Formats: sequence, C-alpha cells, structure tokens
Amino acid sequence: MKICSWKETLGWFVVCGVRALERILPPFCLALVLWPPVAVATSFELAKGRPGIAHFQQLPASLRPAAGRLSWAVHIWWRLVCLNLAKLLCLWPDRLHTARWRQRCRCRGLDQFEAACALGRPVILAFLHFGPISVLRYWLRAGRREAATVAVRPEGGRSLYRAYLDRLSDASSGLAGISHVFGPGQLKPMYRFLQPHRILLIAVDGDEGRQVLVPGGDFSFRIAIGAVRLAAKVNGVVVPCLISGDRALGVTLHFGTPAPAAQAADAASQEAACAHLLREFLPILRAHPEQFTFQLMSHVVPAARGPLGVPS
Repeated sequence: MKICSWKETLGWFVVCGVRALERILPPFCLALVLWPPVAVATSFELAKGRPGIAHFQQLPASLRPAAGRLSWAVHIWWRLVCLNLAKLLCLWPDRLHTARWRQRCRCRGLDQFEAACALGRPVILAFLHFGPISVLRYWLRAGRREAATVAVRPEGGRSLYRAYLDRLSDASSGLAGISHVFGPGQLKPMYRFLQPHRILLIAVDGDEGRQVLVPGGDFSFRIAIGAVRLAAKVNGVVVPCLISGDRALGVTLHFGTPAPAAQAADAASQEAACAHLLREFLPILRAHPEQFTFQLMSHVVPAARGPLGVPS
C-alpha cells in the first residue's frame, strides 16, 4: 500500500476543495474566491526565484518588453497570477466539455489543427514548457480526441491526485484504456499508440536526445529534434501548439501551421522543420514572456553570451 506524503495529502484536499467550489460558483465568482490565495502563492514563487524577476530580466530584448525594473516586476507578477489561476482548469477535466468552460478556452488556428487531424495520419503536437501545459491534454481529451503526452515521470509514478484527475477525464470522455502519459524511453508503446487520428504531445524543449540550435534573431534556441524524427517514422504530421493562461481561469490555445511534410520526412531537412516550429512559436513567446519556465529558459542562448543562468 502506497503511503502518501504530506504534499500529496495537501494536494488531494486542495483538488477536492476547488472542485467543490466549482460546482456551486460561476467562473467569475470562483476566480474572485481563488485570486487571494493564488496571488500570495505567486508572490512566494517570485520571491524564491522559481523563476524570479532576475531570471525574466535575462531574457533577450526581443522576448520581453522594454520596461523599467519596477514596472516589469508588476507586469510579471500580475500575469503570473492569471497564469496560476488558469492552471487550475486541469482540476476539472471532466467538465471542460461543458459550455461554461468551453467559452473560457479560446482557440487560435483551430482550423489548421482540424485540417491536420483530418489527414488521417498520426498528429505530433509539438509544444514548449510554457503556460498551463497541464491543461492541454485534458482539453483535447474532453473533446474526445485520443491524446497522450510524453513526459518525464516523477520517481514513484504519478501522484494520487493526478491519477484521480486522469480517471475523471476518462470517465467523462469515454477514453478509458487510452494512455495518458509515456516516458521518453517508451518508444515501442509510443509507436503502437500512434495510429491514425491519434495525438501525441511532445515538448521540443526537452533534454532528451539530439538537439539543434536554431537562430531566433538576438538569440538562438535549442530544439530537440525527436518530435520531428518520430513523425517521420510513423508518417505523422507535426503541428506546433502553445497554450497561454492570459486571464483568470481562462486559456488560449495557439495552433500553428504544420511543419512542411517534406521537411519532416527528409532527415537532411529536419533542422529546417525545427526552424519552422520556432517561427510559429515566436509571436506567442514575445507576447507572453512571463509564461516561460526554467526548462524553457535553459534552451534560450542569447547571441552576446552563453545560455541563460537558470537550472535545467
């Protein structure tokens, strides 16, 4: 029998409490109730540097607005509070299909994503560690799309409350038996999963496998080429996607133009496919620099110096 840590126990009570509030309060009132504790937690995160204001200041000039330190700090804090509120959407994966939450999940470029899915091929959704990424898989599965994520599993497996959320998602979507998460080394299960119309979410700022350095102006960006290579092996289509938490309890999903099929299929042109992904990501990265994580920052290499001084 697994013994839960105090963090897991606390997480379980938070999940149950927020889910109970969501049943009785409309989204606007729910956001008002949750705002104070989330604002306090965000302040502690910034004070402890996870990441902190100084780390955001290290971003290249093209990735952050020209602002004084104080105004930049207020800007970062305010937007991070919105981001952390948006992350809470993953606590009700069984209700994301309802009208009240569909209208709080905006989509841009959805027609391109739908067209890619209609090709009858596996879809590799290439994303970055940016924004409320935990919401993305649940949003897809709420729409009855067979989606899974490649992620580094924590030691000991998934936490109690995350497994609970997965079960809620399955019961609502009818996708019980469809895997939620694969580890980076589970290549054979990934190949079996990647049947036509299925979607595999892969972060291209991961630290596994071969990486290429793609110029981005006043910086370069390290992109893991594994997502493109996997697509080539399964005849899949690579679609860039980011999710931003740009308002309280609300997200925007940004679907970009799929990487050209010829570039993804040809080993000699796969670096060009990675450059295509970065071009699709850049407008969203520039609009929401506060949503960078340490993981993402560690892949940004400013032109004038080495990689940003953040832990990988």
